[in-house]
Amino acid sequence: MATAVQAMLEQAKGLTADERAELASALLDLDDDPTERAEIDRQLAVSIAEAERGEFADEADVLAELNGP
Repeated sequence: MATAVQAMLEQAKGLTADERAELASALLDLDDDPTERAEIDRQLAVSIAEAERGEFADEADVLAELNGP
């Protein structure tokens, strides 16, 4: 582990649990693709709207899509 990373890790150990969670989230966001994030947000909005209407995906369809052809 690089010296700079070790130093940051030691500093992070002094943070509260909430501060560590906020830091972890910020670090994950560094690699976040805005286009991918937008698509995930869109799919989530569609799923929420369908659930509110009482529409639910068929488990077999979901598994088939996840497992591919």
